Amino acid sequence: MELDSRLDSKIRDYLLGVLPEAEQNPLEERVLTDESIFSHILIQEDELIDDYLQGVLSKRDKQAFEKHFLVAPERQKKMSFARALSKSIATLDATQKQSGLDWVLQSIRGFWPSPASLPRYALAAIVLLLGIGFAWVNLRLQVLQNETDQLRGKQANALQLEQGLRQQLDQTSSRNKTLTEELQKQQSRATREELTRAYQRPISLAFSLFPGLVRGLDGLKAVEIPENAKFVELHLQVVEAERYDHYRAVLQTIDGEEVAIQNRLLFKTRDNQEIATLAIPASLLLPGDYLIQLSGFQAPNSPENIGKYYFRVSRK
Repeated sequence: MELDSRLDSKIRDYLLGVLPEAEQNPLEERVLTDESIFSHILIQEDELIDDYLQGVLSKRDKQAFEKHFLVAPERQKKMSFARALSKSIATLDATQKQSGLDWVLQSIRGFWPSPASLPRYALAAIVLLLGIGFAWVNLRLQVLQNETDQLRGKQANALQLEQGLRQQLDQTSSRNKTLTEELQKQQSRATREELTRAYQRPISLAFSLFPGLVRGLDGLKAVEIPENAKFVELHLQVVEAERYDHYRAVLQTIDGEEVAIQNRLLFKTRDNQEIATLAIPASLLLPGDYLIQLSGFQAPNSPENIGKYYFRVSRK
């Protein structure tokens, strides 16, 4: 049948190690579920050995046979037996390729010209020897058949062991893949938690300042800045805010050293009170006392001084 022919071709390539990897697993699964596949495997093994001994294998198949097929010890034994049997048959003389009985009768004629001239006891002895000879040949054939069956059984066990090892390897690979995925999930979860903690850390601080506070040991607004803060927002309470279009702030130390100037401050109204916001990089605010000079602009007039805001910076 065409199906059996394709199956035998796949099995032959599988035994030679040239079957594509994508077709190996389906074939091995069929061996486990279909007992008839094993008989095809044994037949193909015998045919490969015969073809190799007769020298009819292609160059590619011969190389695959020697490098892959003969790796299994059981196949090596089977190959040795077939080679020995082939040599025994090859050593027979051309004249001895007749049946066993004809060969024996030819040997007898070499000693006696005609069976009719032999005594009865000699004929009986010849018949007895022939019976013993055929019995011995039959016994030897049975022994060879038993050895062949044992080899096939060992080969089947080796194939099952190979399949079991392959299944264990697949299971181990699957477990390793699962563990790797779980580890990656845990690492990703830890990274997200670390980022969440980082986002929760204060990076921008806000303080409200009121104008008119004078400098004193205890009268300055305290601004405490953590080490990880990036910006400090100073919310300046504005008096008479309705008079101005925009504001400018000059930040300086209490000794008059200018630190930063910011024009057109953002401002908003809250509870009928206008608040201008000055955003300062935290790195500019070293521990010490500071003041902010706030000016208001109303076109087309010149800026007017609104007030001074004092505060004291400390670091955590």
